[in-house]
Amino acid sequence: MSPFLDAAAPGPLLAVALAVVGLALFVGLFCAALLAHHVLSERHRRRHEQRVAAASLLLAPRIIDQQGLPEAWREARRRFGDRAVAEVLRRARRELRGRLTIELAELLEGMGEVDRLIRAARSRRTWRRVAAIRTLGECGGERVRARLAEACGDREPEVRRAARDGLLADAGPEALAVAIASYLADQARGSGWKDTFYGQLAWIAPQALRQLLVDRALEATEEKRALEALADAGDVASLPLARSRLWSIDPELRASAARFAGKLCDQESIGRLTDLLADPSWSVRVCAAGAVGRLRADGRTRQALARLLIDPVWWVRATAARALGGQGEAGAQLLLDVVAGEDRFARDAALVVLSTLAPMESVLRRSRGMLQRRPDDRLLANLVARFDAVEARA
Repeated sequence: MSPFLDAAAPGPLLAVALAVVGLALFVGLFCAALLAHHVLSERHRRRHEQRVAAASLLLAPRIIDQQGLPEAWREARRRFGDRAVAEVLRRARRELRGRLTIELAELLEGMGEVDRLIRAARSRRTWRRVAAIRTLGECGGERVRARLAEACGDREPEVRRAARDGLLADAGPEALAVAIASYLADQARGSGWKDTFYGQLAWIAPQALRQLLVDRALEATEEKRALEALADAGDVASLPLARSRLWSIDPELRASAARFAGKLCDQESIGRLTDLLADPSWSVRVCAAGAVGRLRADGRTRQALARLLIDPVWWVRATAARALGGQGEAGAQLLLDVVAGEDRFARDAALVVLSTLAPMESVLRRSRGMLQRRPDDRLLANLVARFDAVEARA
């Protein structure tokens, strides 16, 4: 080997070694800086929580009895700082209603919290604008409503959603009108945030959501979401609107209307729900069967449910069986009729539901007779054994 190559050989090795050492030092310094940042951040967070807790102890009694609040507010700012006091006031506004929320909004504006958040809401960074708008929505007041309305035109959908949430929380007529108009104009995709919007609107201002349905301002898929939200909110005033949608040409809307009738136990819809048990759409049949299971069914409706036990869709069979199980002895006898048949899928659905029912004398007697005729039927034997065990414990 050449002596020149031997002399040059340590050069690359030394460079690699120096690079490794330098990289190790860099990683070590980075980790140390990260650890220091974490420690300091955690210390600041704990200190802030302590200040918020202390400020709450000072302000909460004054907020509740509504006496001496301005004096306590000034004392809390002096002792615990504006950040902690502002958080206490915002939390109180979320939990309270009425004239007191206006006074809290005035205190927040008087301490400069609204001005600070409005400045932050003009940031070029999306995450800062979103955070500022969400916090601003907890402050209340005319200036806040104006800024939230302006933010509904932001280029980023996250900012627009945050602004709509704040306007819905305001619950004023003008704020609701702006929030609804912004939602209808927003072409963003996705379903989760839409369900959230309708859910908030149904709880805060169900009359506004009902008016959208009356005006036919929503497409069928949007009407479906609106009906689901009103049903979850238990809005009885929306029952006439839901009943009219049971006749919709859109299967998803018919299904949502059926779920609405079931959730609110609308006995007046039983006739139309019985018709929907034979709907061409399996999703409508499922929802109609589930709704009927919450109502008092007559003989015609029970027979329609029994026919669904041989439906080609397993979900329909299972839902119909559960609905029959909720119809007392008459429903249980229809389930036993299916158990006596030869359709394996229908028998499985019926046996599963029967096994969850409390034993009834007529059902137990008939089950034992069926088992004598079919002693090799293991599923039926298990059902009778369960009935016997429950009866023995009783």
